Amino acid sequence: MAVPGVYEQMKINMPLVRLGKLVADIGATRWFPALSQSDAMRYGTLTEDEKELYEVTFYRRTATQNMLNEVIEIKDNAKRVHESLPVNIPMLLFVSNGQGTGLDKSNWVGFQKDFVADQSNSKLIELNCSHYVHNIESIQIAEDSTRFIEMMNNR
Repeated sequence: MAVPGVYEQMKINMPLVRLGKLVADIGATRWFPALSQSDAMRYGTLTEDEKELYEVTFYRRTATQNMLNEVIEIKDNAKRVHESLPVNIPMLLFVSNGQGTGLDKSNWVGFQKDFVADQSNSKLIELNCSHYVHNIESIQIAEDSTRFIEMMNNR
């Protein structure tokens, strides 16, 4: 999970983001089939039909104007989240080993630990996998989520 501290450190190359949007808009992403091979395709539980649909959606809806707007606003949005902390909402966070985030493991996990330390009723679970944890460790996430919800209900 990218918590506010991550965005304070992140350097966003907007010219490169805009170039990526242009490449997607003209359909040139199709020249690079590996781009559509995300962790959802490699590690997820998608059927062959779902993989085909994912690929079609990727090529049609990658780098949309809404996605570009999200990148433009992400640091301000993270700042708003940080300013509204702490919150009294139970949170269960799953953190990857940082692979695929652009940060090394100690920094990536450290940001997550710092975030959770200030939140009551929160728990952080470290997973030894790359960024898209929901595709790679879905069973563990489901089991841990069920236990966390039961624990919250029994308080």
